[in-house]
Amino acid sequence: YLHGTPFNEIRANNIQVFNMCHSFSKLGVDVTLAIPISTKKENNQIDYISQQIGANPGFKVVSYKKITFAGRFQILGNYFGAKSLLREIHTDLCFVRDPLLLKIAFDAHYPIIFEVHNDNFHTRNKFLSKMWENYVVKIAKNKQVLKFITISEALEKFWKDKGIPEKKIIVAHDGFSSYLFQEEREKIEARTTLSLPENKKIVLYVGSLYERRGIDRIISLAKLFPEALFMVIGGREEQKQYFQKLTDRSDIKNILWKGFLPHSDIPTYLQAADVLLLLFTWDVPTIRFCSPLKVFEYMAAGRPIVGEAYPTITEVLEHEYTAFLAEPEDFEDLCKNLKKALSGDGTSEMASLARK
Repeated sequence: YLHGTPFNEIRANNIQVFNMCHSFSKLGVDVTLAIPISTKKENNQIDYISQQIGANPGFKVVSYKKITFAGRFQILGNYFGAKSLLREIHTDLCFVRDPLLLKIAFDAHYPIIFEVHNDNFHTRNKFLSKMWENYVVKIAKNKQVLKFITISEALEKFWKDKGIPEKKIIVAHDGFSSYLFQEEREKIEARTTLSLPENKKIVLYVGSLYERRGIDRIISLAKLFPEALFMVIGGREEQKQYFQKLTDRSDIKNILWKGFLPHSDIPTYLQAADVLLLLFTWDVPTIRFCSPLKVFEYMAAGRPIVGEAYPTITEVLEHEYTAFLAEPEDFEDLCKNLKKALSGDGTSEMASLARK
């Protein structure tokens, strides 16, 4: 698995990659994860992965150099290190998500599986994005590329329309680590483990705190539902501090900003909640094609989900069957659905269906 993001960058895509490698290894594949050198000591990498995924990884890790110039050219910085690495090792297959790494693996004459998460390879430069798009479509037609994975049906349609051979495409939504959710932990038990109040309704959001996520709506919801305790897990420390200051200025006492936690801790928090919040906006660059990890972890937790009916979300969840889904960016509708979920009427059946 040839990957382009260092260990020390806290991103959902690293968690997904670690879990993919772990899952491949559980299926009996001899897996090596190749990843850029980070500030984390080499001998701590396996420990770090174990902490994140809650299991012994079962795969090897090798590192390659990443060169950047004043923090820029992040993608290009992988080129020489990854190219040198592929000259030194032998593999039967390269699994890649990045078009530059696709080129390196292709030039090294390895069979390839390419996984794509979006329609856009460079969000800040349309010319470069189009250049990579044309390259990917051209290379995907070559017999060296065995499969082309898209993470939603909407994304499959986009790339099929661009010329990717239909017989090579696999549609595979994101997933979850079943071993972390095998035990159906009671809410009270989970709260006791985490020292959370037993007599409060808890509304939980897990995910990034980027500006385009509309996180400020959680503050607005907390004002309107003072009887509930809102918990937010995720985000970098500076983002957490920013929202904490907003909350303090508004004198809101019913939000806990937990910040980033090891991914293996998340299931217990999910099972401690009464409602799980699934928030996005149309400004999220991947919203038309994404398949968020949290959707499937929320479902596996067996707790009521309140979210918004974005197209790829409705490929998985159905309103008032497996989740409460408001109209996207309709705050009033979001409030109505949260009120329904907090009422408890029929929510346990809905949550059980989502888990099943």
